[in-house]
Amino acid sequence: MNSHIGAVKITDNDFYESQDGVLYTKNLDSLVYWPSDKKVTELIFPSTLTRLSLDENTIPCISEVTQLTIPRDLTEINSVRGIDSLSTIKVEKGNERFTLYS
Repeated sequence: MNSHIGAVKITDNDFYESQDGVLYTKNLDSLVYWPSDKKVTELIFPSTLTRLSLDENTIPCISEVTQLTIPRDLTEINSVRGIDSLSTIKVEKGNERFTLYS
């Protein structure tokens, strides 16, 4: 995709839905596109997200992320690269697949 494409807004579409400028599949279970100009230090996704890749190809600002919240329905993380600044991971209540140990 073009790295200069910004936020996405989708309405009345059978296949995709946008939330806060980020493009997901219609049922919000998969991330399709993260705008290159959307910079965040904390990643929070819809509770319904089931799979995710945490890398610079999926989320261009991944190197700036310091906090990640694992969504309730997440069952699969496909890749983890470039997230070197991460200092905090939270698991959303109800997620039975991921457990954090101190």
